[in-house]
Amino acid sequence: MDAKPATLDSLSQRLQRLEKHSFRWRIVYLVFLLVIVSVPITWFAHEQVTLESKSFIMVDNQGRERATLSLSADGSPSLVFYDSGGKILALLQAKSSGSASLGLYSSSGDTLYKAP
Repeated sequence: MDAKPATLDSLSQRLQRLEKHSFRWRIVYLVFLLVIVSVPITWFAHEQVTLESKSFIMVDNQGRERATLSLSADGSPSLVFYDSGGKILALLQAKSSGSASLGLYSSSGDTLYKAP
């Protein structure tokens, strides 16, 4: 009968050692995970990220094109705003010659203002 308490004591001690060992490994895993996650985050935080494209198109919730920032074939930039029906409301364009133009239009397509 004395063997049972000794066996329970030894099992209890063994379980405590395993729990300590498990705790240590959890700490090691946590530190490893923090290092793995923090390295890319700090790299991205210090880098200046540049987004480049030849055009950017904004669409509404229904997927209709509402604004476009793009380059023409000669490299001239333009900014165009559309109404919900797809008609041009405003156009701002820089030409390769160095001049610029601005056009404002009604929803029916009439020119409200144009320069030059």
